[in-house]
This record gives sequence, C-alpha cells and structure tokens, in this order.
Amino acid sequence: MAGFGIIPWGLGGWGGIVNLEILQVVAVSIRSVLVTLTLPVLAESVLGRGDALNPKTWHITDPAGTALSVLAANVASDTEVELFTLQNLGEWQDTYTLAAPELLSSAGLPIILPGSMTFRGVALSQRLTHQIGPHDLASIDVIGDEEAGSLLVTTSAGGYGQDSGVTLYRKLIFRRLTTDPDSYFHLVNYGLGIQPKTLIRAGDLLALQGATQRQILRESGVVECTVSLSMTGSVLILSYKALIQAVGWISDEWTMPNH
Repeated sequence: MAGFGIIPWGLGGWGGIVNLEILQVVAVSIRSVLVTLTLPVLAESVLGRGDALNPKTWHITDPAGTALSVLAANVASDTEVELFTLQNLGEWQDTYTLAAPELLSSAGLPIILPGSMTFRGVALSQRLTHQIGPHDLASIDVIGDEEAGSLLVTTSAGGYGQDSGVTLYRKLIFRRLTTDPDSYFHLVNYGLGIQPKTLIRAGDLLALQGATQRQILRESGVVECTVSLSMTGSVLILSYKALIQAVGWISDEWTMPNH
C-alpha cells in the first residue's frame, strides 16, 4: 500500500493502491523518447509480453498515423523508460502518440487503458510559422538644439518595444542621415552627418539633396527614393519619399536649426 506523498508527484491515493499509468512522454532527441510512469515497471526480458524492455510493448505513431519502429527500450529508473526509434522524429509542431496497452508493472498490474499519451517532436522547424521581417528596438527620434538622437521605448511588461515596417525604416533612414561618415569601420559609405546647427549654405542644398538620396537608396530594401531640401530662414527642411520592398511607400519630414 502506498500513501499520498510517497508516490512521485503526489499522485497516489490516501492509502489506496496506485494504478499503472503514463505520466509524461518527452522526446529527448530526434530518435529517443523518455516515458515516465506512475509505478515501477516490469523489466526482466526483451522478449516478455508486457515487459518494458521488449520493444514490441511500445507503439509510436506519427501525425499521419504511420507506425515508427522502436528498436530498443532502456530502463532509466524504476518509473522511467527510454525508447529508441529507427526513424527520426519530426518537428516540435508535430504531435506523436505513444501507446503501451500491454505494459505491466513490476508487481504484474496491467496499465490502465487506453495506456497512451501524445507528445511533441523535437527537431527544429525548417519553416517559419509566420514571416518575420527586419526589426529593431523601438525608439523615439529626438532633435534638440545641439544634436539629434533617439530614446528607447519600454513596454508595460518591463521590456523594450520593437519597431518594424514603416516605423523601422523611418528610423533606419534617420539614423543613416544623422550619423557622421566613417563612424563605423565595417559600414562603407554609411552616414551623412546631418545634425542641428550644421552650417549649410543655400548653394549647398542641391549637392546635399543628391547625397541624401544616394544614402537612402543604400539602405537595404529601398527601391526608389525622392528627396526635397529647402531652407526657411535658419531652418533646414528635409523631406523624402521612399519605396520599400514588402512595406510600400513611406515618407517623412524633418526640420533642423541650421545655425
């Protein structure tokens, strides 16, 4: 007789006899499965009917209902059995079924029918469950009197938010245009160095407009771009419109004090 708290996981009855059942099935590799049971199992012969060491005691089927060949069974502990299969298990999204309708406990008790349980595959997926595009930590662009920069955005859960799509590309372009040239040794021709109070003469606008357009076109995913630069008093006004692959047209406009 086994009381509550004696059987693993506290699954025994209050002084009652515990039934032989499957507690858990976990794929531990692409060709092995660990089965946990409520009672010690019969483990005496690889040929014995209902014996945990007999591969024929165990039956594994894939999501399509096709049987996998169990090559061997090894008793890892009194209540744990590791099974080894001929075929590889599939991806973690796939659901398999393990059954052992003839399995016996070490005391000769039969397993409670149906004696089966489902479990997941273990191989990493080779396909995306949904398409993931470029993304970055979410931030807010800040243009002050002396310099331009960004502030990271936090979420209600305490982590950092993420930017993607239109918001991401606006930020990438802002970052590219305001970064000084040659700031990153591994990024060739990155950055234009447009910052507040940068001295820009009216005669320089046409050349700066061309340089701005070339920088935006160097950004990954940008297909087409138009740029407009103008000055109102001492304020530089920069606006652009860009066509981004998988995103579409985006546009933005900034104003910066020139001096």
